[in-house]
Amino acid sequence: LYTIKFEMSIELLIGFMLLIALIIVVAAVVTRRMRRVSPELVALLPPGAGVRDHPYRRPRKRIQGMQRVRTVVSFDLGTLLHEGDMTEQERPARVKATLARLKETGTMARMHFVRGRECTQSEALTVHTPRYWKLLENSSVLSEAECRELVVREIKDSDSIYLNRYSFRAARLAVGCLLNVMEEVLSSRATNGVAVIRPPGHHAVETEAMGFCLLGNVPIACHKAFEANYERILVVDWDIHHGNGTQDMFLRDPRVLYISIHRWDHGDFYPATGTPLTVGDGAGAGFTINVGWNQARMGDAEYLRCFQELVLPVAREFQPQLTVISAGFDSGAGDPLGRCCVSSSCYGKMTTWLMGVSGGRVIVALEGGYNLRTVAEGMEACSRALLGEQTRCSPKKNPAAGALESIGETRRIVSPFWNSLQDQGEEQFKCSVAGCDYSTKFRKDMDLHAQTHCARNQRMWACDDCSFSTTEERTLKGHMLTHKRGVASSDEPRSHAGSQTEHRYECDICGAVLSDKSNLRRHKNRHTRELPYACGRCGKRFNDRSNMKRHEQHSCKGSA
Repeated sequence: LYTIKFEMSIELLIGFMLLIALIIVVAAVVTRRMRRVSPELVALLPPGAGVRDHPYRRPRKRIQGMQRVRTVVSFDLGTLLHEGDMTEQERPARVKATLARLKETGTMARMHFVRGRECTQSEALTVHTPRYWKLLENSSVLSEAECRELVVREIKDSDSIYLNRYSFRAARLAVGCLLNVMEEVLSSRATNGVAVIRPPGHHAVETEAMGFCLLGNVPIACHKAFEANYERILVVDWDIHHGNGTQDMFLRDPRVLYISIHRWDHGDFYPATGTPLTVGDGAGAGFTINVGWNQARMGDAEYLRCFQELVLPVAREFQPQLTVISAGFDSGAGDPLGRCCVSSSCYGKMTTWLMGVSGGRVIVALEGGYNLRTVAEGMEACSRALLGEQTRCSPKKNPAAGALESIGETRRIVSPFWNSLQDQGEEQFKCSVAGCDYSTKFRKDMDLHAQTHCARNQRMWACDDCSFSTTEERTLKGHMLTHKRGVASSDEPRSHAGSQTEHRYECDICGAVLSDKSNLRRHKNRHTRELPYACGRCGKRFNDRSNMKRHEQHSCKGSA
C-alpha cells in the first residue's frame, strides 16, 4: 500500500479502486440474473418466500424446534418444466392456476410454505423397481424425439405418457414436496398440509408409468410414515379414475385402508379397474374398498351419501393415525374427462369429515383434474377446510338410483370385514319387484328406485325426457305436454317391458328400446357426445382413445 501511495498519483489510485468496485458489482448482477426465474413464476410464490425459494437454489437447513403451525403448503416451480406434445389435459397451467387462486384469495398467506426437494432413489425404490428408475433416469439426457421413442418402446400405456429431459426431475420434485409435507406432519411441526404437485401418481405401478403418472407419490409418502412407526393410514382417492397403482401397492398390506370413489362403467372407463369385488388379498383382505359409479353426472348428493353410508363408518372403525387424500378434481363440474358435477364446497365438506376421523392429521395431494377453474377452486376449498373453516354443502336433489345401487353393492361386499357396516341395523325397505334384491333404510331412496330403475319391470309408462313414470298412458301424455317440445298426436310414448305398444326401435349401440325414430336419433346423438371413440371393427364406443385401442388389441371380436 505504501508503494502504491507514493508511486501513483491520487487520480490513478481513485480510478483503480473504482474499477475494482465496478467489476464486483457487474459480477454480482450477472450471477443474480443467471439464478433468477421468470417474474411470472416468482409471482406465484407465497408472501415472504422471495427469490431465495425458487427451485434452482439449494435449500437452507430447516430450523430445528420451529413453532408448530396448523397448515403447511409445498410446491416447486420445477414441476412446471414437465410438458410435451400431450399436455392438453395434464399441463403446467393446472399448478399455475391453483397457486394463483390460493394467492388471490389470501389462502396462501395463511399457510406456512415448505420448500420442495428431489426425492432420493432409496425413497422411490420402496414402491418401484430399479429397472424402472433407471429408465426414467435415462430420459433426462435424451431429446424430445428420443423420449417419445423410449415411451413407445418401454411403456404399454404409451398413449397417456409423455416425457422430456425435465420429466424425471419434475417427478422427483413432486414426490419430494409431498414427503416434506409428510415430514412436517409426522414431526408434529404442523397439523396438516397441502401438496400442489404434478405429475400425478395414483396410476403409476411398480414397473412402469401409466395415465399421466410417473412415480407413486402417495405410496412413497406412506412408506415414509411407516418409518415413523405409523401403523394405520387411511388413503381416500376421489379422483374420477380408479387409482390402480396405489391399490396394487397396498393390496396385501393391512396398515393402509384404501378407499376409492371413481367411475367404473362396468369396466369400460379408464383404467378399467376398480371393481367392487376387489377387497384385498391375504392379510390385506377387507382393506381395499372400491365404489364404482356406472354412469356420468354424479354430484354432491351421491358423494356425500357415499361418505355417510360407507366411508365414514369404516374410517371410524379403522381409527387411522393419518389420512392422505388423493385429491383428483376431474370428478368436479366442468371437467372434460370425468363428466361429473361435484362442487368445490363438496370437496371441502369431505375434507372436513376426514379431519374428524384422524384427529385433524390430513394431507391433501393433488392428482388429476383438467378444468383449470375446477382444480383451483377445489384445492382452495380443501385448503380452507384444513385451516378450520366450516363448509356448507346442501345438495338440492336426491342421490341417483344408480349411485345408491353402487354404494349398496360395495357395502354388501365389504360388510363381512367391518362391524360398523353390520351394526347399522336391518334395512327396512325392500323392492317389491320380482327378481330385484335392492333394499335401503330410506323410504325416499326406495321411491326413487321404483320410479327409475325398476320401472321397466312394471306395467309403467315412462317419459323420454326425464325420469317421470306412471301406470297410466293418459297421465304420461299430460306430463309430456309440460315439456317445451310438446307431444305430436302420432307419437307413441315409450313403454317398458309389459306395456302394450307395438312401435319399438332398438339402439344398436346399447340395446335400449325407444318409442319412435326421433327419440332413437336423439339417443344415438347422446352416445356420440359421451362416447366419441368407436372401434373400427365392431363399432363399440368408448369415452377415450386408450380404452378403444386396448379393446382393439385384446378383446375385439370383429363385426357382429
